[in-house]
Amino acid sequence: MRHWRRQTTLLVTLLAAGCGEVVKHPPPPPPPPQGFSIGGTVSGLAGTGLTLKLNEGEPLAVSLNGAFSFPDKLGTDTAYTVTVVTQPRQPSGTFQVCTPANATGTMGTSDVIDVNVVCVTPPPGNYKVGGTVANLEGSGLMLKVNGAEELIVAPGTTAFTFPTALPNGSPYAVTVSQQPAGATCAVSGGTGSLLSADVTTVAVECLPNAMVLRVGPRRTVPAPPDAGVVPEESVQITLLEFRPNGADTVRVVPIPETHSVTFTNSFEGGLARSANGRLVSFGAYRAPPGTIELDSSGVGAARSAITVDAAGVATVAVDVPESTAFNDAPFRSAVTVDGSGFWMAGDGAVPPGGTLSSGGVWYASTAVGSAPVRVSASPNTPRWLGIFGEQLYMSSAPRSKEIPPPPPSPYVGISKVGTGLPTSAGWTTTRIAGTNNGSPPAEIATEAEGFAFVNTDDDPAMDVLYVANYAPPPAANANSINVQKYVLNPANHTWNHVASFVPKFTDTSVPSMAVHGVAAKRLADGTTFVYVTALNRLMSFRDDGSDNPAVQVVSASPSNLRFRGVALAPVTE
Repeated sequence: MRHWRRQTTLLVTLLAAGCGEVVKHPPPPPPPPQGFSIGGTVSGLAGTGLTLKLNEGEPLAVSLNGAFSFPDKLGTDTAYTVTVVTQPRQPSGTFQVCTPANATGTMGTSDVIDVNVVCVTPPPGNYKVGGTVANLEGSGLMLKVNGAEELIVAPGTTAFTFPTALPNGSPYAVTVSQQPAGATCAVSGGTGSLLSADVTTVAVECLPNAMVLRVGPRRTVPAPPDAGVVPEESVQITLLEFRPNGADTVRVVPIPETHSVTFTNSFEGGLARSANGRLVSFGAYRAPPGTIELDSSGVGAARSAITVDAAGVATVAVDVPESTAFNDAPFRSAVTVDGSGFWMAGDGAVPPGGTLSSGGVWYASTAVGSAPVRVSASPNTPRWLGIFGEQLYMSSAPRSKEIPPPPPSPYVGISKVGTGLPTSAGWTTTRIAGTNNGSPPAEIATEAEGFAFVNTDDDPAMDVLYVANYAPPPAANANSINVQKYVLNPANHTWNHVASFVPKFTDTSVPSMAVHGVAAKRLADGTTFVYVTALNRLMSFRDDGSDNPAVQVVSASPSNLRFRGVALAPVTE
């Protein structure tokens, strides 16, 4: 009987196990760590408020001397940097200065425990914060230290110092509280702590803003019943000022709708900064957007020179009657020294069996009663004008509307117009760079539009020239923009093409492209900052002397809006 009970108990136990009763097993081991920690020790801490940071992580508050460790784990081969975010303040109100040692490195296969943060109490004293300023051309720049004291920085300044001295050990943070007209300034080395000496290492670098001429939007125009082609309708003009990083648009300047240009004639819309730097100027037709066949139909629209100043105020400065200059033909460019007179470039109509009678370069003064003067009649199809080093220059291409066609043009590329800034008739145009005889190699400026000179040494003469070529780059120059560079040979005063110079996009998915405009500024660090426009892109690069400077896209426009000329934004005194 007792034996039967033991068997029954065993059977019940086995049946229970077979009917789903949970059998408990020991838990699995924890997973291996996903990284290693960074830490170390703090010594000399006698105040409160010390915070440390690992790379770009959250700040870690440290209140006591001794060991510390960041909560974040880093994987093997990950770079790390430990920095002090805020310095501790003592009960007396003075600051300590804490400095980390062994603060940078690369993670191995174990925790880092040797970051040593040593805090010291500086001796009593008061010191000032200052530094350097580079490339500041216009007025309006204001700097601020610790969010309080402001300093107005005058144009041309190369060094600055905040007048108020701060207690030894105090933290400082220098920021830009107001940007200057026509430029964008950035601070580097602007934070730290005073340590028994004036600070002179804060660096402020200013880069020019870009002013871009944009045309459009284009509208579809119904073709008349008896017309074989759709007529061209003129479009609105807008100027836009961009910062170098393209993060925002400084201003948008709609040009009065009393004036317009054509959408498809890419050679219209040259933009230039005045020689005194206070204006940008361009040429337009005195006809509202929507005018049909504006540049060739005999509409009778005057050719106007228009300026925009640093405040974004547009002014129609001077008109030239179509019957006088550029009659029934494209009007492309207008430049000025200070707004009191303008050099203007464009084509002229071709009478049957005749030659261009009113193209070339003209000068028109804003003085009452003055008459336009044809400064140069050849070449008769100039494109864009520019003033550099008190000399007037122009770009030109091999095309001509003369009947019968003339021999190949000797002006393809960039030419000097007269001597200095001619305002009388009959001056000679002399080609200085580009191509000649109408049969250039493919890489040279066959379709020159915008151009910019800079001076790279102590000699006052311009010695580097950039040319925007509105022709596709050679097939071998993938992901590039067609900007040519020329360097002056001072021995014989000739301009030599730098064939190895090919600016390229860092993004290799961007195709090569022809370009319209170019503007350049020589910087204090010995590089040249260059803006370039294509049909719907504004781009920039720094020419540091290398063959392939990296091209960045600053801004892009929709396909029904197009960029034409670009100039350095105007500044104020």
